[in-house]
Amino acid sequence: MHGSKANVAWFYMARVTDEDISAYLNVFLTLCDENQSVFAVLIVGRQGFPNAAQRRRIADAIRANYESTKRVRAVAYVTPELNTMVRGVLTAVGWLVRKPWTEAVHAHLTNAMSWLEEEGASAAHVTAALHDASAALVSRASVRPAIQTR
Repeated sequence: MHGSKANVAWFYMARVTDEDISAYLNVFLTLCDENQSVFAVLIVGRQGFPNAAQRRRIADAIRANYESTKRVRAVAYVTPELNTMVRGVLTAVGWLVRKPWTEAVHAHLTNAMSWLEEEGASAAHVTAALHDASAALVSRASVRPAIQTR
């Protein structure tokens, strides 16, 4: 499940399959090709993190499309079902793996969207994307914590 408002995109993966990765990369790279700057939020469920092979596939796609992906300004990960320590580990791993954008891990969608604004995303686009993502996800009990405020 995904959506976008101008250059702000959101993606949701309850559990990650190879088909999910293909869809994610297709939408993500198309958005990069169509915009001068891109901001993205990836909302993941308990089983939503890519495995090693899928992470390599994503990294290879980023490397192969560097001219396009360097338009990405920020990517926020929303992990409502993970505890603070796990989010901290994910943040540390993000520091070790260099990408052409900044990243942050959040427990709530609203925090992630606020962070994207701080990183330079249009407030209007962030608000519209937040509204769409919240509306699409509200029926999914497993991600309700992600769309609630602190």
